[in-house]
Amino acid sequence: MDDPAYRARIVDQLRRCHGGGTDESYRMMYEASMVRDEGMAKTLVTRLEDLRRGKIDSRSMIVSYTGSGHIQYNLPVPKRVARRLSADVKQTTIYLTSFDASRTSEVQDFIREQIADYIWLTPMSGKGPPARCR
Repeated sequence: MDDPAYRARIVDQLRRCHGGGTDESYRMMYEASMVRDEGMAKTLVTRLEDLRRGKIDSRSMIVSYTGSGHIQYNLPVPKRVARRLSADVKQTTIYLTSFDASRTSEVQDFIREQIADYIWLTPMSGKGPPARCR
């Protein structure tokens, strides 16, 4: 149930993005996040096991769009998928974010911190840069 690296990363993000909460509220948000990530991992593993049993074309692959918060640093969903399959799985993560030239250092931080295997930069929306909790 507990993964110190996952807990530290998630609780830190929760505090930065949802400041002013109590320790109890952050604990509940952390637990809710963990349950969601476990559910997503279970769904992916079930589908992959179907593929391996030949219920699906063996040349197939699974592409899952879970949202960047659920793949970053390989902690949330990827680590849970690997745990359920005894690490007998090849996974690649792609962190999707919009690019704003004034925030180049942010992208460099993502690369340095190895937020994902790949970072996919998209054009800025008409609403401007997304709010960051950093």
